Amino acid sequence: MGFRSEDPARVATRGRVVARWVELEDGLHRAIEIEPGASLAVRVDPEPGATVRAGLAVRGDGAAAAPGRADFELRLAPASGEAGIVLAGSSVETGGRADGSVDAEVPASWQGPGWLVLSSAWTPGPGGSTAGVPKLWWIEPRVEWGVPGPAPSGDGLRSWNVVLVTSDTTRQDDLGCYGGPAATPNLVALAAEGTAFVQAHTVACVTTPSHASLLTASHASDHRVYDNSSVLPEERLTIAEVLHERGWATAGLVSGLPLIRALGFAQGFDFFDDALALRSADRPVRRLLRERPGDETVDLFLDWMRSRPARPFFAWIHLFDPHQPYAPPDAFLPPGGDPSGDPEIARLFSWPDGSPRRIRPAEVAGLPEAKRIRADEIARARYRGELAFVDAQVGRLVEALRRDGLWDRTIFVFAADHGENFGDRGVLAWAHAGLFHDVTHIPLVVRIPGARAAGTRVSALVGNMDVAPTILDALGVAAPSAWKGRSLLPAIEAPASFPGAPSLVIEATREKEVSVRSPGWMYRELSPGAREDGDEDGEGAASRGGRLGYGPGESRQLFDLAVDPLEHTNVVASRPDDARRMKSAADAFLASRPTTARASALGGGAHREALKALGYAD
Repeated sequence: MGFRSEDPARVATRGRVVARWVELEDGLHRAIEIEPGASLAVRVDPEPGATVRAGLAVRGDGAAAAPGRADFELRLAPASGEAGIVLAGSSVETGGRADGSVDAEVPASWQGPGWLVLSSAWTPGPGGSTAGVPKLWWIEPRVEWGVPGPAPSGDGLRSWNVVLVTSDTTRQDDLGCYGGPAATPNLVALAAEGTAFVQAHTVACVTTPSHASLLTASHASDHRVYDNSSVLPEERLTIAEVLHERGWATAGLVSGLPLIRALGFAQGFDFFDDALALRSADRPVRRLLRERPGDETVDLFLDWMRSRPARPFFAWIHLFDPHQPYAPPDAFLPPGGDPSGDPEIARLFSWPDGSPRRIRPAEVAGLPEAKRIRADEIARARYRGELAFVDAQVGRLVEALRRDGLWDRTIFVFAADHGENFGDRGVLAWAHAGLFHDVTHIPLVVRIPGARAAGTRVSALVGNMDVAPTILDALGVAAPSAWKGRSLLPAIEAPASFPGAPSLVIEATREKEVSVRSPGWMYRELSPGAREDGDEDGEGAASRGGRLGYGPGESRQLFDLAVDPLEHTNVVASRPDDARRMKSAADAFLASRPTTARASALGGGAHREALKALGYAD
């Protein structure tokens, strides 16, 4: 259960209640700070018989505090205003602390909706002083509602588990399982048991829109998540919601700011963890950039898996590590990835205090050519070290599933949200703007228990919005009629006869850029007019085109993939018939799109500043 609204019909406060970051012995944490006498109430509607699980940690700030006791209570209250059910309570003396957890069942007599109420009261000690009254912190505030009811059942239904791993900023052609240079032995082994899709592309670029497309099997112009501040609308049905309703336990664990609960990604999950503060305080760069290292996210999933409900589960695990800054753990840094031998290059990758930083094209442009080439080589090596680290986390997941006897009844999917440009893309280098294959071409490996054609590679054109329908088809669950993706199960069962899509439309909706990709051609165009965010920086179409890799005066590009697979030579002028054919496909797609504007955006300067640190905000 989470809340991301200040609507008084959904969230109510009395007294001083604020959300803040607090520094504890084990690192930085999110918290709700509640002064004694204050309360927070959140509108909820749990089902009777559901299990309420909440992790609680309460601190009394003892600095210059008066003696006394603060009483903390978590209560489920009906909308009628009655006192309700006390789920947990703690008493904290001045300077003290209380840690605990709640594991309570909602009574069968419960009639919702109602309120989840968090409140505090202060009892002064001898002398009656109220000076320096300690505040209470609810550390990493979270309440999870376990779903009551039996495990999935029904004709044709397969009660398998599903583990979906999405790796941020992951190019397909760098992974060892696709013949690339990065060391990925665990992904190689996964592909040997599953199906690797060679021509898989995201249909929406940047992290938030791409994951929204993957989870809702739709285009960005359908779900209207256009950038990393857009909130996934509640009416868009996710795969987690579908499986939740059919009886699967659902868990989501994300590692980066663009997928937090406040952006709508907790929909359908019984357990959702987006606490990006580190549990180990010796990795400050990840903490400051609102990123959690993948090994910590996997640790949390394994903890959840050991205590999960006794029924099949769907788990989505997101790993953010390959994203800039490229800073793999030392054990995964490959040869050629250490810039320390050249101070002029080293400053591109780290701040004076040694913490990693994003490499930027504008800073590299002023270097001599030999150093520009060397800087890109180091960036690529460090990036591949991040990929090797992600591969190690995949290995840990597979090993745990095998150890617990779950592997033979678990679907395992590895995918990415988008790729990454490097030095050969000029102004686009070390980022993921522009709809070139470097950005849209993603890994997709699907392993289904007992699949007849395991270890195969499918060259048909597919999109990431096909992932959710494929999972549901493998489980025997009908996909929602509003979904646009299609099941790839026929390709997994009979790859030689699978036709693939004749073309795939890819959107970078915030930038008003669209691409049509077919087996032989890639066409992209930049629509005139302001960006979907209102062109808030006053940027015109010409400037936007230059920033996205278009030449002077260009708004359209066409690439012949048979002779130019890396997409460097624009042939839109020399191949007018092919350009018109591909543009017609783009026009037809755009004409069919809903006319609604982008979904609501998560505001606030802190969110924008954090996105800016990750390279997403201007």
